[in-house]
Amino acid sequence: MTLDQFITKYNGKYIDYDHAYGPQCVDLMRQYTDEVLRLPQLPRAKYAKDIFKQFKTDSNFKKIFNTPTGVPKRGDIIFWDWRWPVTGIAGHVAVFSGGNTSRFIAFTQNYPTNSPCRFYNYDYRGVMGWITPLK
Repeated sequence: MTLDQFITKYNGKYIDYDHAYGPQCVDLMRQYTDEVLRLPQLPRAKYAKDIFKQFKTDSNFKKIFNTPTGVPKRGDIIFWDWRWPVTGIAGHVAVFSGGNTSRFIAFTQNYPTNSPCRFYNYDYRGVMGWITPLK
């Protein structure tokens, strides 16, 4: 499945990949990793932000820290740290769709809270970095 097919399939819908805690941002990331990337899941963690913090580059994914001149690639998995009012204590994760060094669009779920999968416009406040599939 391509990223575009994934977006068409889930846009406006909820994903509860692990059937725990209801539809969360991490559920969208895990479904995307399964259906589109067809790669092993990123490690489990208590919060979305902790997945990025604990991850080390491996043969499937490369960890990239956010910089003022960095721009993710379409399909990269973006991670936010805890930053009020941008995210809650859990941070956030979404799939990058396009943008520049100031603003970007990502395919997201549960942002704002209880929102289905959809596109959202972001700036880089709170973005720790992203994980790029090496496929």
